[in-house]
Amino acid sequence: MKVLLSLLALSLSLALCSGACTTHTKEAEMKNGKLVAPEGCVDPYNGEKHELGEAWNTIDCLKCECGKEEVECCLRYPAVTSFPGCAVTLDSEKCSYLVHEIGDPSKPCTPEA
Repeated sequence: MKVLLSLLALSLSLALCSGACTTHTKEAEMKNGKLVAPEGCVDPYNGEKHELGEAWNTIDCLKCECGKEEVECCLRYPAVTSFPGCAVTLDSEKCSYLVHEIGDPSKPCTPEA
């Protein structure tokens, strides 16, 4: 029961913590001889274009949002400390952490209470 409560507390603390953010100012574009604000955003990490108001995850699981004047990218989760006998791996497809036994990612890890 203590293990379950410990994992629940860890999950809640991850959900409530906010990560660090960076902002990337959008550059004005020339259209018909005039400087205008860009209509969308460019991912500062891989160069992909996104629509105004769109949110997306980067390959490193940063959550970016396209605003009128800037692109803001924030860490989705704070760093996770591993437990004795356990390893923590970032699943970049799901943008979540996996806590598993050292040497066998298929076995979920149960930290000692």
